[in-house]
Amino acid sequence: MEDGDSEVTLEILPDQKAILKGLFPQTAEGTWKAESVGGGYAKDDLWATFKFPEHRVTLKLQNTEKGLIVHEIAGRIEGKTILRPIKLKEAKPLLRRTSP
Repeated sequence: MEDGDSEVTLEILPDQKAILKGLFPQTAEGTWKAESVGGGYAKDDLWATFKFPEHRVTLKLQNTEKGLIVHEIAGRIEGKTILRPIKLKEAKPLLRRTSP
């Protein structure tokens, strides 16, 4: 991904559907499921998965007092078996919440 600013929108819809806009040129439709992200046993976090023609991206979203935040992003090239996580920066994050 190139440097610069772009607005990324993630919509969590009923029936375990999700829409991701702005991370890549094309809008992606995916799925989500309730899961534990932060290491606890409660499944009140979300995993949202999106398939693109050449790769797959998983966003792990953790439930906090401020709502859902991106905890981890992982991706893989289609045909490969390992998801490669991307470490998110805390000082100047690439993804941050801009609206409630």
